[in-house]
Amino acid sequence: MTEKSPSRFSFTVTKKLSNFHILDAFIGRKPPRRSEDCVARPRLLRRRPRAPKEARGEDFPGEDGATADRVKHSPVFTVGIRERLYTAEEEERLRATGADFCRTNRGGLITFHGPGQLVAYPIVDLASLTVAPTAEFPTRRVGVRRFVHLVEETLIDLLKTKHGLLTAGRSPDTGVWLDEGDRKIAAIGLSIRRGISSHGLALNCNTDLKWFDEIVPCGIEGKGVTSISKELAQDVTVEENLLPICESFGRNFEVDVDTTLLTGLSAEEAAEVIS
Repeated sequence: MTEKSPSRFSFTVTKKLSNFHILDAFIGRKPPRRSEDCVARPRLLRRRPRAPKEARGEDFPGEDGATADRVKHSPVFTVGIRERLYTAEEEERLRATGADFCRTNRGGLITFHGPGQLVAYPIVDLASLTVAPTAEFPTRRVGVRRFVHLVEETLIDLLKTKHGLLTAGRSPDTGVWLDEGDRKIAAIGLSIRRGISSHGLALNCNTDLKWFDEIVPCGIEGKGVTSISKELAQDVTVEENLLPICESFGRNFEVDVDTTLLTGLSAEEAAEVIS
């Protein structure tokens, strides 16, 4: 595994015209637990204009740009709000593997984050989002269930259009799976408080999957964990998925994506943009 992976970035939105930005977070040995722990840097996403704030009866100050910070991602096991299931003895055992252990306020049970994994935090004010209605979601409003659905669709779209993994989809268990829930390729663990989301998603690109042998990922027995690299039998890096996930995010959340900083860059140059 590599020691450095510029793979952790986030989407965020302010209520002023619902501007989207990408964030990087300096995590040291532990991932950020709250959105305010993140440091904003180069703007990559901007929301399509909505009605003027006067029409919405809102007057929120906001910033139009963001900045990026350097990231070094270390192996870490994280648990969600049901963290009491994981004893001090279990924490000690997992730390002995060489990874850190972090208790968070996200949903879901235990998972692993480390190099080779694209980790994104959609920090979004749900009230500021509107998307086209569907048969399953007949209004333009985005509630918690639809927000999770959109995050899943962003990943499914990426896996199908970029990598040809046509069996990518959902299952009764949250996340993105292959072959009707046989193998999990992306985990989703969100926290939504007062209508603001935090925490996010983790897509296995060329992750060392041996880490998952130490746990029951997301508490789901009898299921496998996979990566893009394993499925395609070739090395697929985080960097080559940065532009595609921005584009997929734009399509599914119906936002205009400014990818000027990433378009036409090599994988090494793309890594430098966010590192």
